[in-house]
Amino acid sequence: MWSTRVTKRMMPVRCGCDYRIEGLRAAGVKGDTPGAEAPFRFLPRVALSVPPISRWGLSAGLIALAASTLIVPVRSDDSKLELIVRETIGLRRFGYPVLADVTLPRGEFRSAAEIGLQEGERDTPGVQIEGQSFWPDGSVRGARISLNLSPGPFQSQRFRLVRRSAPSPPARPAAESTAREFVVRNTYRIGNQGSDLITSIRYGDREFLREPVRLRLFRPGALPHENLNLGISSARLISPGPVHVEIELIGSWQDGEVRSPFRITLRQPNSKSWFDLEFQTRQKRSEPLVVELSAPYRVEGATALYDYGVGSWVYGMLRGTERSVLAVQRDGKWALQAPPAAANRGAQQDYAAAGPRQARAEGWAHLVEGAPGGRAIAFGSPQLAGGRGGMEGSIVVDARGECRLTWLPRSRTVRVRALYHHVNDPVHVSAATSPAAMLNPLEVTLERSPIGKER
Repeated sequence: MWSTRVTKRMMPVRCGCDYRIEGLRAAGVKGDTPGAEAPFRFLPRVALSVPPISRWGLSAGLIALAASTLIVPVRSDDSKLELIVRETIGLRRFGYPVLADVTLPRGEFRSAAEIGLQEGERDTPGVQIEGQSFWPDGSVRGARISLNLSPGPFQSQRFRLVRRSAPSPPARPAAESTAREFVVRNTYRIGNQGSDLITSIRYGDREFLREPVRLRLFRPGALPHENLNLGISSARLISPGPVHVEIELIGSWQDGEVRSPFRITLRQPNSKSWFDLEFQTRQKRSEPLVVELSAPYRVEGATALYDYGVGSWVYGMLRGTERSVLAVQRDGKWALQAPPAAANRGAQQDYAAAGPRQARAEGWAHLVEGAPGGRAIAFGSPQLAGGRGGMEGSIVVDARGECRLTWLPRSRTVRVRALYHHVNDPVHVSAATSPAAMLNPLEVTLERSPIGKER
């Protein structure tokens, strides 16, 4: 997701193969190892730490969410709350989304409209502050702060939480709900009932999707029609914008005689043309599970271009029914299968593999229409980037526009995230964020400082 890694100083944060998983065993993927039994609960929002990428690429579509809950008073007799945002990998950011959830003391603010953010003595514009929960006396308990920043390499910015002299005027929502769907910025249409999660992505006159975005669960070796049925029982708009939009879908999935709960969270920032999807579940059976997210995009023309982030730039061209499959292991080692780059093209074959100079997959890929000026999609998952939190899985791009992510979780508690960014070719011009910037969110620290201390 497109949020920030949140930390807290001096205080703890509370806060044959199945055709759908082809190529996984080419990289030595062996499937699931069930975890220990435990009661299901939805996971808290925590930081996902992804190792830095050593190469500047062309993509724009990956980032880890970290909206952690921190218990920090806004004011005491001799201290104030400061929010410090740091750029940590040496890359300029452009309108980069920042998101933080804060727990406030009882009675401090009667409403979120009273809360303001200042940098120095100046009010910070373009900030969305929402009350997420409330104390019995009606005052704000949980507040969410959303804004966009453009720090330079290794730059830090300090903000402080203040009481506004006059309540902020109501903001115009960026999302609305109908009986069958949510509409976000008149661009994304998100279903709230069936298996079609996103039915339309339209920027201007250009529709990006060929078919709806769908999430499927199945057991390894299952036939194409043997999906585990997802049923949505509750859909709500958590944050209506205008800066940050967040939608939550709650339900359960049927696995034989057993039903397991799930939660899908969809997020969309106003500063980037991407959606961020997070899926969480706690399966009740001790069997391997496959999670697959399929996004079929439109490709107009005879060819499609692809490339993958694997420590070096691996790229190629697809035609007809051709596809490329990047299989990833937990440690980030990888193997790519793709059609040969020759006039007499045929079935996909071993195309590239992990080595000493390109040892780790970075978790992302591009699909670009072959004609100049066409659609370009960057997509990927932090869990497929290797290292801490890494997961076995695959990234697939085919000539018809299919952009598919597959995860093989190793425990019963499952949490995966996917990001899809929609721009135009050439991405050098239309995408302002590199993979390294996306996979390394701005670091946010909440700390108390003595009032009046010079900085």
